[in-house]
Amino acid sequence: GLLLGWVLLVSFIVGVLAGQGTLSVFLWIGGTLPWMFDMPYIIEVIAYFLTLKPKKLEFGDWKAMDHWVLPMDIDFNSHMNNAKYNRKFEFTRYEYLKQSGMIRVMKDMNIKWGFKSNIVRFRREVRAFTRIKLMTRLAGWDERNFYMEHKMVTGGGNGSGQGSDGGNDTKEQGEDEFVNSYNIAMFTFKRTCPVKPAEMVRAVFPAKTDLPDVYMPPVIEQYAA
Repeated sequence: GLLLGWVLLVSFIVGVLAGQGTLSVFLWIGGTLPWMFDMPYIIEVIAYFLTLKPKKLEFGDWKAMDHWVLPMDIDFNSHMNNAKYNRKFEFTRYEYLKQSGMIRVMKDMNIKWGFKSNIVRFRREVRAFTRIKLMTRLAGWDERNFYMEHKMVTGGGNGSGQGSDGGNDTKEQGEDEFVNSYNIAMFTFKRTCPVKPAEMVRAVFPAKTDLPDVYMPPVIEQYAA
């Protein structure tokens, strides 16, 4: 997008110098503004929500969504830019929070929370026009934080269907799929929050009666250390 913007700007200047000022202005506005405001991404978001058919997520479920790697997602190395992984994961993270009922519970319980940190492991590059599956689930919690697990999956690969990072027991991920990227995100409750993460999780999943005060699988415990 940035490269295209520069190309269009140079074309605009050349057009003005050649006496085609009015035409150049229209070409520059029409070609540059959509990229300046990231219109392809906005269109992608709108198209997704127009076709969304949400269902209730239970404890341990993954939220899986199909996406495509678009030309504006790649960098000069012709693969998906590292910064775009987190933006892609925001799709499934938001949908998980909504479809599990977590957003509603946090609002009802007046929970103040925020994004604290995340770590991403890149296992294999993803190129333009690749179909990807984004997967998200609640992975654990402690006294003040809760953790969400993300995967970016593509078909084929080595047939293992999983990475070495944990969180591979899921009915959505097929045996012939490969985990290209693995992400753990940490969210924290503000110090003035009157409830603990465990109380929130129990309210979100009331059918699950054996949830502990602290739930830290090994991969999450290693990340939080």
